[in-house]
Amino acid sequence: MKRTFFVALAALLFSVNSHANLVMNISDDGFGNSHMVFSGSATVLSGSQAPNSIWVDNSNFSSNFMSGFSGGQAILSGTGTVCSSLSGCGSVFDVYEDAGFGFAPRVGQSILHSPGAILSWSGDIIAATPFANFIQGTYTTSTLMFGTIDSSYILTIGQPQNVPEPISLALFGIGLAGVGFSRRKKA
Repeated sequence: MKRTFFVALAALLFSVNSHANLVMNISDDGFGNSHMVFSGSATVLSGSQAPNSIWVDNSNFSSNFMSGFSGGQAILSGTGTVCSSLSGCGSVFDVYEDAGFGFAPRVGQSILHSPGAILSWSGDIIAATPFANFIQGTYTTSTLMFGTIDSSYILTIGQPQNVPEPISLALFGIGLAGVGFSRRKKA
């Protein structure tokens, strides 16, 4: 029985695609700034550039996702990393936006976008970018500013991630403990 379980588990793990989508969720931090959570990876299919991030062009989507700002915006808190399998990783130092050009959390080095390169990023930052300048919705593309990728770039604006409150977790834990205690008492 154990052997069948482990064979099934191994088959499941190997059947999962090794690359996830590049995902960015942007929400209001409660003070008018932008809370940006990003993760995922993708393989470059075409293009050959060495920008300083994984840039997405506003014109790659069917409608604009931002307006009204331009330039580098400071990171108020949090950290992030952007990587290329061909040129290494860098730490995010600001977020650059230009409604006519593009948008990206920037690093202080080149991130090589050549065919076969695996691009990845992860981070959770609060940027000084006014959240009001983003247009809420979900946007998907497979075209970056400097090439195409084998999966999707998914940008979600305005739907904050559901994070359980500490009190809710405490109540849930007390409830589980009560269920466990009542079952032990019956036995």
